[in-house]
Amino acid sequence: VRSGGTNTWDEVRQALTPCSESLDLVREAAQRPTLDFQLDYSVGFSLLLPHLAPQKHAVQLLTTEALCDLHAGDAAGATTNILTMLSLVKATADERLAISQLVRIAMAAISMSATWELLQSPDLKDDQLVAVQRGWSQLGFIQPAAQSLSMERALNLTMLKRMRQSSTQFQQALSLGGSGPGSSGMGFGNIGDMVLRETILGTKQASWRL
Repeated sequence: VRSGGTNTWDEVRQALTPCSESLDLVREAAQRPTLDFQLDYSVGFSLLLPHLAPQKHAVQLLTTEALCDLHAGDAAGATTNILTMLSLVKATADERLAISQLVRIAMAAISMSATWELLQSPDLKDDQLVAVQRGWSQLGFIQPAAQSLSMERALNLTMLKRMRQSSTQFQQALSLGGSGPGSSGMGFGNIGDMVLRETILGTKQASWRL
């Protein structure tokens, strides 16, 4: 809500208003024990993950709403929002990609800041404190991280196998690292860039074949 002036709580609430319906849906979805985004790991590292950024953004919005609740003396509302955030962190624990686990850790860090603010509230009740403690105790990170590393190793082996199958697969795999034909040029103009990229790619492919 910062736009060159001093923020007010009313401005924050106003900024959250367009998101209220979406946050209601997030709170409803967070009641599920897990969230399955139907990830097709067989695709390999080209697998799209459009859900990660919205998940993190939802946690940021819930944090803002929790702070507004605390300012209004509504510890119950803040507790509900924090429990929703913790549920989102827990619900994607089985996503076996390193980036998914890193996003979970980032979401947990945001949730920790909101929890700290909640603990300062004189309106916090014992049952709310117990619920938040239970929510945090149900989170796990080490086992999911280990599982994600196992999956990444499997994906690497699959990618290597595909790279050996054809030049097209090799070029596709190389482009995932930003080194393929679609990567940015080096200041030689369009034709020069294209020739340079093709030369570099050909050299890498020859070395790979060797």
